[in-house]
Amino acid sequence: MKTCAFLGEERRNGGFYGFWTNDSPTVDGLVPSLETTYDVS
Repeated sequence: MKTCAFLGEERRNGGFYGFWTNDSPTVDGLVPSLETTYDVS
């Protein structure tokens, strides 16, 4: 299964700036990083 992620920020209502990645090591590292940085339990 392929994985992908969008890393971005909302700059205006409904408008986002960022990028998509389908690089598996990058995507696989995002969730643990976000879970330790933010309260997303």
